[in-house]
Amino acid sequence: MGYTYAKNVYRCVTSPVALNFNFTPRSVAKNEQISVCTFIGYYGGLHTKVKDIKDALQVLYPTATITVLGSSSGNWYVQTNPNSEVSITGYSGFKIQEAGKCESLPYVVRLAQNDTTPVQAQSITTCEEIMAGELADQLQATYGYTNVEIIAGRSTAPLARTAFVDWNTALLLYS
Repeated sequence: MGYTYAKNVYRCVTSPVALNFNFTPRSVAKNEQISVCTFIGYYGGLHTKVKDIKDALQVLYPTATITVLGSSSGNWYVQTNPNSEVSITGYSGFKIQEAGKCESLPYVVRLAQNDTTPVQAQSITTCEEIMAGELADQLQATYGYTNVEIIAGRSTAPLARTAFVDWNTALLLYS
């Protein structure tokens, strides 16, 4: 089917000309189920982080740019904060975009808890007034942990290395 184009110029209509569409293919994915590392969220339940969802999807679509989506009242929205918590029982989605193609339509991603490595309870003696960076360094030096980050309370972002640790706040330590 051919298309033509004409333009109104004041009260006159220009002569029609051919109008051609050059289509770019759309990136295609499929609904996925991925395993992610989880932690107990502030209000309970298993949660993961947006960056962990993105990393797991990147393994499945290594050449694509991944966009993680959340859902609110049936509408998709882009999850922009990589440290945002996501309940693994919630409704998540994603889009991909491959080079030279249009972005895909939204797909659903179901989250499952990844296998966990049992750890032995540890004990450490430290100062009561200590900065997060000092505590992270001490945990790394004492137990060989790497890239220790400390999250306090309901925050989703690690404490600044210069922030003092509040021992009256729930702390999440991970590496």
